Amino acid sequence: MTALEHIPSGLRPPRTDFSSPPAPPPREFDGVICFGGEDWWYHNRGHFDLQMMRELSRDLPVLYVNSVGLRMPSPREGAMFIRRVARKLRSLSRGLVSVRENFSVLSPLAAPGRLGAALTGPLLAPQVRRAARALGIRHPLVWVACPPAAAAVDALDPVAVIYQRTDRHECYSPGTGEQIARLDWWLKARADLTLYCSRWLLDEEWDDCRQARFVDHGVDFDTFAAAGAAQDRAAEPRDVRHLPRPRIGFIGGIDRHTFDPDLFVDIAHRLPEAQFILVGACSLPGGWCGLPNVAQLGRRPYEQVARYMAACDVLIMPWNRSRWIEACNPVKLKEYLAVGRPVISTSFEELARYDGLLQVADDAAAFADAIRAALDDPGDPAVRRDFVRGDAWALRADEVRSHLRRLGIVETRRSALRDAVVDAAGVDDPIVRETGAPPRIRLSTGDDVLAVIGPAATAGTRPASLRLAGDADPPLHGVTPGAAVAAPAACLILAGGLEPSPIVRQAGRHVLDLPITAQYTMLQRWIEAARSLAGHSAPDGVVPVRIIAAAHLPAPTVPAAPASGVTLHRDPRAWRGPGGALRDAARAYPSRASLLVVEASRCLAASLAPMVRAHEQSGADVTVAVNADRSPAGIWLIRAGALATIPDLGYVDLKEQWLPALRARGGDVRIHILPGPGALPVRRLDQLLAAARAVQPLAVDGAAAAADVRGLVRTRAAQGLRVICPGALLGPGAVVIDSIVMTGAFVPADATVIRSLICPGARIQAGTDIADAVVTAPARLSDQGSTGAG
Repeated sequence: MTALEHIPSGLRPPRTDFSSPPAPPPREFDGVICFGGEDWWYHNRGHFDLQMMRELSRDLPVLYVNSVGLRMPSPREGAMFIRRVARKLRSLSRGLVSVRENFSVLSPLAAPGRLGAALTGPLLAPQVRRAARALGIRHPLVWVACPPAAAAVDALDPVAVIYQRTDRHECYSPGTGEQIARLDWWLKARADLTLYCSRWLLDEEWDDCRQARFVDHGVDFDTFAAAGAAQDRAAEPRDVRHLPRPRIGFIGGIDRHTFDPDLFVDIAHRLPEAQFILVGACSLPGGWCGLPNVAQLGRRPYEQVARYMAACDVLIMPWNRSRWIEACNPVKLKEYLAVGRPVISTSFEELARYDGLLQVADDAAAFADAIRAALDDPGDPAVRRDFVRGDAWALRADEVRSHLRRLGIVETRRSALRDAVVDAAGVDDPIVRETGAPPRIRLSTGDDVLAVIGPAATAGTRPASLRLAGDADPPLHGVTPGAAVAAPAACLILAGGLEPSPIVRQAGRHVLDLPITAQYTMLQRWIEAARSLAGHSAPDGVVPVRIIAAAHLPAPTVPAAPASGVTLHRDPRAWRGPGGALRDAARAYPSRASLLVVEASRCLAASLAPMVRAHEQSGADVTVAVNADRSPAGIWLIRAGALATIPDLGYVDLKEQWLPALRARGGDVRIHILPGPGALPVRRLDQLLAAARAVQPLAVDGAAAAADVRGLVRTRAAQGLRVICPGALLGPGAVVIDSIVMTGAFVPADATVIRSLICPGARIQAGTDIADAVVTAPARLSDQGSTGAG
C-alpha cells in the first residue's frame, strides 16, 4: 500500500473547479505543524520552510516535523549510505526537542519509500498529534514541504493546509517519482494555499491548485552582507586562509540531481591557476574529482556559510540540465548576491529576474571565460547587495500571512498574560467612543500652564476633567507628580498606515530607511534620540526601540546586532489603526511605565529631554508634542496602563478617538511645545529634503568641493543641502544641489541633480539634468520635474 492509498478516497477533492469561493468565515489556528523538507539536525537551515517557521514562531508555537523522507538510501552509495543511515538514527533518538521559545522539532518514526510508508505511515499522525498537544496546539495550520506527509494531513484535523511547492520532488528519485507525483497532485488540490518560489513552475501548474501564490525566497541580508564587507583576513574560516587566490567557490549540497560534476571538473581543469572551493555535503562517489586545485571541505554549519562565501572571489552554480533545475530558484543565489561577489551560473528559468546581476554560461569553455572576466572586473558589489537588500524572511512570512487572511485564515491571539497585566492595572472593560465636541487639552511647557485648547477656551482656564500637576490625587494611570525623572521604558515607532506615502511609493523603500544625513537614516535618527534619553534609569543605558509595522506594507531594515536594542514587530491584523497595535505592545510593560510613541514618517529636529522631564514631573497620563506653530509633531509620551482602554477590535485613531475618550474617563492629557523645528513630516520628496536641512547644517562650499566617496572624486561647487551617503559614486564634474544620493547610486560625469533623491542602484546617464525627482534603479524617474538630453 502506498502513502497515497492511506488517504481515504472520499476526501480527495475534485480537480474540475478551482474557482475562488465567496468570502469565507474566519478560521483561526493556534499553532503551525510543518512537515519539513529537511532534517533540522543535519541539513542547511537556510531553506524556505525552516526560515518561514522561524518567522512564524515569533507569534505562535511551531512544531517542525523532520523530513519523513522521499526515498530509501541505497547501499550502492557506499560511505554516503552509512552516513545517511547513521545521522537519521541519531535524529530519531532525539524525539521531541524545544530548540527555542515557540519552536520545537520532532523526529518521528517514519521510513521512506513504498515499504517504509506502508509500515510506518499509519503511525505518523498519532506521533505528530501527541507532540502538537504537548505544545498547546489544538487547531493547527498544517504546512507541508515534504509530499509523503500527505498521508497524515487530514488525520490532524487542520484548520487549513499550506503546500510548499518549491521543488519538483518527483524528480529527486526515479524509483519513487510516480508515487511522489501522485502525492504532489493530491496536495495541490487539497491545500487551501500552494506556495511557489518559481514563477515558471507556478504558470505550469496554476490549474492544478485550489489557490496558488508566488512567494519568493528571502535572505538573511545583514549576515551575508556583513561577511562580504569584512576586509580582515582573520574573518576567513581557518581551513580557507591558507588557500591561494583567486578562489572560486560553490557552497551547497553536491548531489547529482542538481550539481553537474562533469561540467565542474571540466571548468576546474581549464583554470589551473584558480583555487576551487566546495563547501557542502557530497553524495557523489569518492574520487569523483581528483584535481589538485579543488578543495572539498565538506558540510559546514549554516552559521558559517556566509564566511565561506565571503572568502571567495567568484561564486558559481554549475547546475545540470534537469527538470529539477528547470523549476528551481535556489536560496543561495540571493545569499551570493548579498555577499556581493560576482556570480556565474548555468541557465534556468528563474534567472530572467536577475538580468545584469550575474553571468550565465552553459558549457565549460564559456563558464571558464566568464570566471576570468569576473576576476578581471568584479563589478560593483553594492549593486548586487541592493537588489536583495529588502528581501527579508520576515517580509516573506508576512506575505504568507496576508494571503491567508484573504482566505479567512487567521492566527489566534494568545492573550492570557496580557489580560493579567490589564487586570492588574485596574482597568474596566474598554469603552471608547467619540465625544461630541473637540477635546479641550491643557497646553503646557514643563509645569507652567499656558492655555487650554478647546471650545471657548481662554488662557488659564481648566476643564474639570483635567488635573493640574499639583492635584492631590494622581492621574488615573499615571505616577505620583514630582517623582524622580525616569527614562521611557521603550520607544515605539508606528510604521503602519493604510497605504504607503508618496515618497515610499516612489522610492520603493520604507520611510525609516531613507537617509537624512550621510550617516543617519530616519530610523537611526530615532535610535539616537532614544539613546539620548536613557540616563541611569534605563537598563544597560539603552531605551529599547520597537518598530510596529503594518503587515500589508514592506518592513524597514532593522540592525541585526542584538545590542542595538531595535526589534521589529509586524502587526498581524491589518486596517485596525495605530490604537490596537499600541494596546498590544503596551501589555508587555508595567502599567505606570512611560512609552515614547512616535510616527515613523516624522523627522526629529529637536531634543525630547524637556518633554520627558515635564511628563514625569507632572505625572500625566499622556503628553502630546506639538511644533512651535502648534502643528502636530507625531510624538506622545503615554503611560502603558492608559492604553488598556483601547478596545481589542476595531479601528481606533489616537488623536480623534482615543484621547477624547481617555479624558472622559478622567485621564490627564497635556501638550508640550517642542523647541526649534520640532518634528517634521516626511511624506513627500520636498518634506524629506526640508527635514534633512533641519537636521544638519547646509553643505556649502564656495570653492570646488572634494568628496572622497569610494575613491578620489572631485565635484563642482554645490549650494544648499548635499547628502552623499557612503558607497555612493559621483563622477568627475557631477553637480548635486539640494539633493540626497543614497548608497549604491551613481551620478556620472557632467550630470546635474537638483532637489532630488537618487536611490540605491540608480544610474543616471552622463550629461543628464535631473530636477524634483525620485530616481530608482534602473534609472526610473518619479515626480520628474525636468531632464535634459543624455
